[in-house]
Amino acid sequence: MLRLLDKRIVIFCGNFGSGKTELSVNAALASAGQGATVLCDMDIVNPYFRSSERSELLSAAGVRVISPTFAHTNVDVPALSPEIQSVFLTRERVIFDVGGDDAGAVALGAYADRISAEPYEMYMAVNAFRPLTSTAEDVAELAARIEERARLRITGLIDNSNLGSATTADCLCAGRDVLREAAARIGCPVAATTVAEGVPVPETPGTIVIRRYMKPEWL
Repeated sequence: MLRLLDKRIVIFCGNFGSGKTELSVNAALASAGQGATVLCDMDIVNPYFRSSERSELLSAAGVRVISPTFAHTNVDVPALSPEIQSVFLTRERVIFDVGGDDAGAVALGAYADRISAEPYEMYMAVNAFRPLTSTAEDVAELAARIEERARLRITGLIDNSNLGSATTADCLCAGRDVLREAAARIGCPVAATTVAEGVPVPETPGTIVIRRYMKPEWL
């Protein structure tokens, strides 16, 4: 995971079910072992799996968490915290968890000028077994919409293709084929392939093992 964090600003985006929130939490925890880290939860689209739901865990590890203004309340208003401005005034590593799809990327676009003023990485997480990202063409089209709304370039894809506990080596191969073609269409590399901890599939060079923190309450 640390090899994805060579820039001060690291952004994880992706469609619903892509695993970008899981990646954001794993990245923030890994980064905290190196130095001051802040996780900006910008997911104002999906109220069910927000990285700030793990605020207690993240804070205990030394991660500063910035949540949407009305997160974890009964107020359903998509508003970002003005505290986000503070990340451009410090030298903390910043992990942005950008909500949902291209609609969620609009919130990131408000900070595009500040982000692009320094080196950054913007990773798009892709699960090739989820709707709207099952083909290379679909992935490329979604990436284009996200880039347009965010006003930032995607610098790499993260292959997070999985079927949960039913993931097999064949699943990983199928996902890898989709991601390779999508990366060629977009013009960026496949930065990493992820495998959830405990999934019995062989690791290959470039594979990152991630821990699941965003489990539904019913599991």
